[in-house]
Amino acid sequence: MTNNLTPACRFLFVLTALFAPVLAWAAGTRLGLQADIAYDSNVNRSASDKRADGFAEVEGYAARSLQTGPRSGLVLRAALRGREYFTYSDLSSLTFSGRAAWRLQPGAGYTSPWIDVAVQGEALRFRDSSIRDGSILSASLSTGRWFSDRLRGVAGAGYERRFATEGDVYDLSIPKAWASLDWRLSDSLTLYGGGTFMGGQQVFTARSERPPGAGWLPASFGGSFDAAVRDPIFDTANERFTAYRTDARAAMLEVGLNWAIGGQHALDLGITRQHAKAADGPSYNGSSVRAGWLYRFH
Repeated sequence: MTNNLTPACRFLFVLTALFAPVLAWAAGTRLGLQADIAYDSNVNRSASDKRADGFAEVEGYAARSLQTGPRSGLVLRAALRGREYFTYSDLSSLTFSGRAAWRLQPGAGYTSPWIDVAVQGEALRFRDSSIRDGSILSASLSTGRWFSDRLRGVAGAGYERRFATEGDVYDLSIPKAWASLDWRLSDSLTLYGGGTFMGGQQVFTARSERPPGAGWLPASFGGSFDAAVRDPIFDTANERFTAYRTDARAAMLEVGLNWAIGGQHALDLGITRQHAKAADGPSYNGSSVRAGWLYRFH
């Protein structure tokens, strides 16, 4: 039959045949967009010389689900996120991430617990902070269940390894554990909260005064550290900041409210509190508030 077609029609026929599997795959892919605006009270992670800033963030993602068995499935997700800081614009960044998660639910009941095994990779690029450029590889194991048709709980543990492309201050190894609860107040409102506890290394910053005519002088960290480097993002005329990598413990608590508007839109409000304590040195605290809009394409 194709012998009677014009060359242009034959070309379209072959092109459709070649791309039919791709189009079929794309037809089952979920696409989404999220836009946030937030304020961070301690963007430089300092014990006493805190610098606050706000930022806007936009993320687009594509996700695909594949059934691997009667009670198991695989979710693949890729995302591109851009963040723009209002004052310390050199902290603005682009992040590309890919995630694969396999879920198994051994039982058949609605409240039967499930198990998730996930791996994720991220590539980080900052506008003008090469010490923060790099990549992150992480793996996690978690379990969760619906306690009722309105209450869901999840708990898990994971390990994160961050690789810096310049220097070693942001070469970090972070084991972590977390737990969260989602409480569906109504068909459209969900209240959620959770806590994350982290070990390994954290990055702190400290400020030093700059004597007239002097260059960068390391600040006094007040404890032992593994690596240090000048962090010029927060410098002023007479100040110089130093970033330190040190063993530390950190905790992060979050509470939020999600309001689903129809089947595609949602508004999300969240508050986060973070505390980190160096193993031999100071501690820092910080809070952030966030408002976001989510859109899911059908």
